[in-house]
Order: sequence, then structure tokens, then C-alpha cells
Amino acid sequence: MFKLKSILLVTISTLGSQNPKLSETELLVTIPQKKKKKDLLDAVTTVKAIQDIIRQYATQWENILDGQVWGRDSVKSVTFSPDSRKLAIMWRLYNGFTPFNVTIFDLEKRADITFAGKNFLTIHHPTTQLDFPPTIRFSPDGSYLATGSCAEDGSVKIWDIQTGEQIKALDIGNNITAERHKLTYCPHSTYLAMAVGQKSSLFDARTGQVINNKLCTSRIGQIAFSHDGLHLACVDEDMTKVSIFSSSNGTLQQIITLPTSEQKISHILFSPDHSHIIIATNSNAPDRLSSWNIKSGKQIALLKRTDQAFFSAMALSLNQDLLAYCDVFYDWDQETYSSYITIWDTHTYSFIKKFYNFSEATNINTVAFSQDGKNIIGVGDSLFIWNIKTSELTMRLPLASNDFVLSPDQKFIVQYSPFQVLKSVTPDTTDNNNA
Repeated sequence: MFKLKSILLVTISTLGSQNPKLSETELLVTIPQKKKKKDLLDAVTTVKAIQDIIRQYATQWENILDGQVWGRDSVKSVTFSPDSRKLAIMWRLYNGFTPFNVTIFDLEKRADITFAGKNFLTIHHPTTQLDFPPTIRFSPDGSYLATGSCAEDGSVKIWDIQTGEQIKALDIGNNITAERHKLTYCPHSTYLAMAVGQKSSLFDARTGQVINNKLCTSRIGQIAFSHDGLHLACVDEDMTKVSIFSSSNGTLQQIITLPTSEQKISHILFSPDHSHIIIATNSNAPDRLSSWNIKSGKQIALLKRTDQAFFSAMALSLNQDLLAYCDVFYDWDQETYSSYITIWDTHTYSFIKKFYNFSEATNINTVAFSQDGKNIIGVGDSLFIWNIKTSELTMRLPLASNDFVLSPDQKFIVQYSPFQVLKSVTPDTTDNNNA
């Protein structure tokens, strides 16, 4: 085969924002002299094959915010609406005392939502240079946006994203300015849980009613609702204890404490029937992934994991029949990461399949199931999609950085540096194989 001295290398992340139409001569940087005609034909054939791959990736993903005004350093955070139709983009032009603003981008119309002629909401005016970016969360129906500022009053504001009006300010008392709120909406109601400093509260965001203004006495590391919205779990700052509350009245239902203080909780998920909570820990103990009965507080199942790995991600399929988790290994000698994803049956806690290390060292920090449950998705410095039944890798999309957000329907990827919103323009890409 004719060997090129050099071929123009184009990263797939760049190709996602344009449709390159490169000629053979543009792809060939240098061609050795006095080569046989057959060799030259082989070279052109090789280049055409490369072009086919380039066009394939270019038609699968495109940057739908190409040409927008946000600078690469001005976007501070983003969040998708639960239905993946809207994207809230928080930005500020400069650091210091400049305000934090939010633009709501309609992903279907590919246009900003405007409020009285403006395409952004000013959600917070910093009072000190230590202010962290506010936390932003959509309501379950995507009609409202909750913003937790670092304001001295510690309030959380609720905004109507159709009118741009602030409709509520939920107050949990004075707060240290240099801390961010943790916010999460209940999946099927207007309840909103928040935590900042040593304050933690449960509100009805629609009425402003306080359901419980003191969920925990200590700082909270994580908060999460069960899928049915009946339970609220709070992980303490030491990451060794989970407190479970009733979402309807805020009463404490159970406290689950890990056997040893060396075990640190990294992720929590509720079981499909909402009677158990699955706890993942980063430790070398054998029970690093376990299921606990909420009513009794006892451990009822144990999922074995490989030693010397740290936990990076966990997810349930849409029908909640499958559990996926990702373990990451770090090779101190080679200074590289490697990852694998394991799938379990959530009803029997039996092992189903493992997707082993990838062709290149990759640090996966997000895992998700496709909406039809046929594919498993892992995202790190690349996006990987495997068919669960065949174990075939059906897509690999290198990303410009591992700082990203994946939409709930897995059709959009936001990456921060450079700031892009990549959309899959071939929705059936992940369904090439029947599961």
C-alpha cells in the first residue's frame, strides 16, 4: 500500500460543527516523488475512504450554536430541561462584580427565547468577588427555572421562562456568600429540595410553602428524589450516611450509615420499586456497590466490583430494569486512565454483561442508556455507544475536552472548551442492531 508522508488530520469534534468537503489534493499534504501509478491510485482510494469516514461523522453531529455570541470563557454552566427541548446557558462577560445572566435556548427552533426584547435574564448581581456561579435547574415540565444564587439572603428564585418574570423567592435564611446551592426538583411535582451551608429545606416551588426547613443538621453532599417522587435522599458532607425523607411532608423515614468511615458515598440511586436505595462507594471494601432496604435500613444485596478501581458513574435504564456503572482504573506508571462499564439486572441484582477497556486510555465519567434500552452510552474524552445485545461499538466521537453535559435524551452534547452544542442529526444511529 502506498504510504503517505503526511495526511491532514481533522478531529471529529471539529467536524461536528461543519460539513467538510475536502478534495483529494487537500487531504494529501506531501506525496513522495517518482511513485508508481498503482501506488498513486491506492493513495487516492485511501483518501476517499478517509473522506467517507469524515462525512459520516459530519452528518451524525453538528454544532447548532455555531456563530453564537458567547465567548469560550463566558459560559459558566448549562442545564437541559427534562424533555431535552430547552437549554439554559448561564454566562457573564467578565469576572468580579459583573452580573450572572441566563439565556434560554430553544433546541427545536434553534433560537433564543426572548423576554421584553432581551434574550437573557439577569439572575444575580454579585456582592463579592468570591461569589460562585449560581445553580440553575428546570422544573419537571420545563416551564420554570430555579436559580440558587450566592446572595447573602440565601434565597432561591423561581422564574417563568415564557415571560422572564421572577414569580417566587424561596428564603432559607442568612447564608455565607461563598457557597453554592444544591438544587433538585421532584420528578412529578413542584417540590424543590435545596441545600447550602448547614441549611437544607424542602419547598413547594409553586406556592412557596415550606414543607421542611431543616432536613439535616449537618452539611449535605448530595440530594436526590426517587423516580416516583415519594422519597428524598440526602447524603451528609462526610459521605458516610444517607438520610431518607418523605417528599410529601418532609418527615424522616430512615438513616442508613455505612459500616466503616473509610467508605465514602460517591453515587446513590433508588431501585425500580423505590423500596431500596443503591449506594456506590469509593473504597477497597468488598461492598462498594450495595442495595439497602429503606424501611428496615438493612443491606439486602451486594454487587461485586473489581478492586483498585474508583467509581465514576451510575445510571438506570428508562424502564429501570437495568443498572449500569462505570469503574475507572488509573495506571500510575503510564499515567493513563482505563474504564469499563458493567450492566446488572435491577430485580435480581444478577450480572449481565461487561464492556471492557477501550482501544485507547479513556476516563469515562458519564454513563447512560438510550431511550429504547438497546444501547449503552459512555462519555469522557470521547462519546462511545455500544449495542447491548451484540456488544458492538456502533459509534465513537472524540470530544475536544472531557468537560461536557449530556442531554436526558442523549441527542445533545454540550462541551465547554470550545463552547459547542452538538446535536445528533441521525437519530437512528444507535439503532443499527436489533437488541
